[in-house]
Amino acid sequence: MKKYLIGLLLLFSATLQAQITLTGIVKDASTKKTLPFANIELDNGTKLVSDVDGKFHFISKENFAEFTVSFLGYEKK
Repeated sequence: MKKYLIGLLLLFSATLQAQITLTGIVKDASTKKTLPFANIELDNGTKLVSDVDGKFHFISKENFAEFTVSFLGYEKK
């Protein structure tokens, strides 16, 4: 019984520590140039902005299924 309880506690603590990482570079589809300071919005309401090189990195403990990228003069994708 003790082994079962310890295994269950270890599994539960590992689940609590789970993190989701989202990393990428925002680029123009036709020119392949990076888009600095693009807006990125996750479907859970979290918002972030790419850096001067179009790169972004985000670590979340909340789940999300989709994200939207927008940039002035472009359609949202």
